[in-house]
Amino acid sequence: MAAWLLLSALAATTVALAGCGGSSGGDSSIPEPQQPIAERIPPFERAAAGLDCEDALKVVHPVLLTQPERGASKQNCDAAVSTLRSVRGFRSADSQEFGTAAVVDGEANGHVVSLIWALDDQGEFKWIGGTHSRPEVGTEPPDSVEYEKGATAFIEALRADDCEAAFETIAPHTRLAYGGQQEFCDKFEDTFTATPEGFGSRLQADPDAELVPLGGTRDEAFYGVATAPAGYRTVITNGSHGGEQSTVYDVIPAER
Repeated sequence: MAAWLLLSALAATTVALAGCGGSSGGDSSIPEPQQPIAERIPPFERAAAGLDCEDALKVVHPVLLTQPERGASKQNCDAAVSTLRSVRGFRSADSQEFGTAAVVDGEANGHVVSLIWALDDQGEFKWIGGTHSRPEVGTEPPDSVEYEKGATAFIEALRADDCEAAFETIAPHTRLAYGGQQEFCDKFEDTFTATPEGFGSRLQADPDAELVPLGGTRDEAFYGVATAPAGYRTVITNGSHGGEQSTVYDVIPAER
């Protein structure tokens, strides 16, 4: 199973959340990046080398920040720089886009890593803090893992307002897991349905919204979910080489 880094900003989740190939297939509901992923790599390498707050905030996704609306606050600087420190000195080797998601292969701290990226609400690719310990660019999803099944189950659980069912779809030791089912369910309403802009609220208000496959690699798959009248999320699932049920690794808003 791919090695995943624990994300450093678990406290940010409540604030931040509310198939194969690299194309979105021309779906007009899928946001377009302001820049290709290749143009986002040099500033990321610079930020990972210098660990400067301003540089870090330009490349680390807002979902990892404790105060995403407050810019270069001490808390945001600490979260962004701490996240980058895990891949200090990163140097890119290759990259691949999947609609509103991307992967960037390279090396950091003497080890091969592949970084997972997604669009933010400004249409910029930013690192979401996730990694794999082997290259992902150009690889194919294994037949043994039904990546879409986990994402579909998650969507159904949010529509049903079922925190326990939703938790069963979440990958352990990730930003969304909150450390366990009790804490996840305690924060379920605040995270997903407390406001009309929450992902659960959007799904419940738009029964026709569905997953759009964006592509995937051997260790993850990406899906887009556009809701009417507003809202778009990138849903990322992962699985194991042994054919286990796929799980939801993260859900990243590009539009609320």
